Amino acid sequence: MKLVDCFPEYYGSTQDCVDYISNYYGLADGVTPACEAAAISYFDCGAALTCAQLDANMNDCDDEATAAEQACGPA
Repeated sequence: MKLVDCFPEYYGSTQDCVDYISNYYGLADGVTPACEAAAISYFDCGAALTCAQLDANMNDCDDEATAAEQACGPA
């Protein structure tokens, strides 16, 4: 919901956001436990950021974002 609220020009709805993230990380075939844990950590971290912080090139959740990309990205 935070991404939808912060970036309505990119996500018209929560489902649009879920679809984009699922496609970005290639999650069509499901989520591994490592990916799930990394994604939860990243989303929990991002929920505490302001919209401006989320939109910045770097923020306090960069480590979590990198971990999610590594755990959830295509092999």
